[in-house]
Amino acid sequence: DFIPIDKDHIAILVADVAGKGIPGSIVMTETRALFKSEARRSLSPQETLSRVNRTLYEDIKRGMFVTVFYMILNIPRNILQITSAGHNPMVLWREKTRSCHMINTSGLALGIDRGSLFEKTLKEQRLQLREGDRFVLYTDGVVETMDPESEIYGDERLNDQTGKTAGLTSSEYISLLVKDLE
Repeated sequence: DFIPIDKDHIAILVADVAGKGIPGSIVMTETRALFKSEARRSLSPQETLSRVNRTLYEDIKRGMFVTVFYMILNIPRNILQITSAGHNPMVLWREKTRSCHMINTSGLALGIDRGSLFEKTLKEQRLQLREGDRFVLYTDGVVETMDPESEIYGDERLNDQTGKTAGLTSSEYISLLVKDLE
């Protein structure tokens, strides 16, 4: 999701709920609503995740949780402020070095702990984006996709695909990634 915060900042997140069917859908709907409500209150991803977690913990049944990669883009300065709550790492393509990096800020998933342990595990990181850089957020469904021989797609192949398509637009990149996954 993309949540405009103000004229200079936009929140960006990807999330994955542990749970299927109606219960999972309800938890994801609440999680999205909480982020839309809380994102505009702080330019700190860590603070926003903490607030969302405190509310979500009270509402979901034990055993359910939500992983989230959440960041705020400072548009004029091209700075990403990022944090993760138990989610897959972000892939960061650096055009200058022509290399992919897995960025993982650690963190416990939302809904597992009421607050103190959750907040201790969160780490916030700042990344300066340069021209030609690309960041990729995804769920485990991408890297765990299997071919007919039961071989998983994996992080390495995602990185390779990101590097091979670095010069393309985001729309072209996504189309080719989906085709490769299929």
